[in-house]
Amino acid sequence: MPRRLLGTFSIGLVLSGGFLSSGFTFPGGAAFGHELKDFNGRVEEAEKLSRDGKNKEAMQVLIDAYKDLKGISHARDKHQAEFERVSQKLADSYKKAGDWTAEYRTLVVLAAFYRYHKRTDTIEYADCLWQIGQNCDHRKHYDEALANIKQAAEIYKVHPSITPERESRIDRGLGHLYLQSGQNRLAEHKLAEAVKVSDLLVKERVHDLGRALILQGKNYFILKEYEKAFDAYREAVEVFEDSLNRGHMLTAHALDSYVAFIESLPPDVLVDTTSGVDASVRKEHLVRTLADAYMLNSRFYKAKTYLLKLKDLYERSGKTEKMVYGRCLEELGECCLRLKDYTEGLVYQAEAIRLYKDVLNDRDSAAMALLGLAAYQFQNEDAETAKKTLVESQRHILAIHGAQSWQYGESLLLELKWLFKEEKKTGLKPLLEKLAFVYSDEEISSDETDDKKLRLLILKLSRIKSERFHDYLWHDWEKLDKSKLF
Repeated sequence: MPRRLLGTFSIGLVLSGGFLSSGFTFPGGAAFGHELKDFNGRVEEAEKLSRDGKNKEAMQVLIDAYKDLKGISHARDKHQAEFERVSQKLADSYKKAGDWTAEYRTLVVLAAFYRYHKRTDTIEYADCLWQIGQNCDHRKHYDEALANIKQAAEIYKVHPSITPERESRIDRGLGHLYLQSGQNRLAEHKLAEAVKVSDLLVKERVHDLGRALILQGKNYFILKEYEKAFDAYREAVEVFEDSLNRGHMLTAHALDSYVAFIESLPPDVLVDTTSGVDASVRKEHLVRTLADAYMLNSRFYKAKTYLLKLKDLYERSGKTEKMVYGRCLEELGECCLRLKDYTEGLVYQAEAIRLYKDVLNDRDSAAMALLGLAAYQFQNEDAETAKKTLVESQRHILAIHGAQSWQYGESLLLELKWLFKEEKKTGLKPLLEKLAFVYSDEEISSDETDDKKLRLLILKLSRIKSERFHDYLWHDWEKLDKSKLF
């Protein structure tokens, strides 16, 4: 018999014929009176070989260490810790080598060892059963895998040291095995539990990470390491934005912390010329990022304040014929719309249209700006002019984007809002048909006339529009060039 298989085969024999309670020995020594003078050295040597990536050599040394125990029954009674230690390491070694049968035999003997010593309520026994279950799963022995995993789960669930991470892992493992064995309702239940716990864990970790980053930012600010503070605050915002629902209070808190940091920067940071960036450019980027943060946080009064400063900076630097100036005007208009300053918003929107049409020759931006202008005109109780502007906007949008575009969908939504406000049903059916064509993923009936359901439809489509605007603002946030600030 090859030497590598000698220990494995002997271990495998233990469960057959009651060998665990016998004086069974490995070749080469008596069962009793053995001193472990070489055992610890061999285990340490195996650990070093494993760290160096020499897994086969480590496996052989572990088999020799196993043989040093001079018999299963002797090790069972006299060297329990050593037997447990080398069995676990040997099982891991077989697993790394892909020898699933040898791993299984080793783990089965270890499980019998725990049962012999009445340690069946311990985490160590549960871990061993779990490993047997994973091994059986790998070998597609799903019934045996499920039996071992379920038994391990029973121990884990009542153990005082159980963690949510392990609880999620248990439910996920059981769900996987129920799925493999065709018990789909049980799989549904366990996987739902795993998702629930995992979702809570993700949120807790996100909370912890975001809060730690905010504290890190505060500390860097005190240390006057402003660029590091900037990075920490922005990362906190991005962690919350990426992981939590839009508008979550923690994202709002992170954005508040970020703007408080930017607004607290000492004046000399902005006039520092060591980086080669002009102070006016720094000021422009500083105001831009503050406006972005306040817009993202739906603090439109403060956003408008900084957008007015940004507009003034663009005018001073001769950028009134640039796209950034038009975007600034449109965002000012959006703030005015949210703050119900319709007359002032109308002025900004009209100025943006003039820039897009007459200077930049940007038909797409001009068409969408016309849509915004129509909204202001309607709010200013000039419904007749607003409807003419809407028709013109839709004509350009259809020519550029087509009848199934989100741009056309937003124009139809505005039209639906007006019909609803005016309490008119004329033209409702064809309008709903067009909306259903654009928003094909939504349930929109062209025969709907119930006011309550129409109101819910308007709210749903407005939410989609709001999400798109938020993505647009987030894109601006991500474009910030940090090198222009520090």
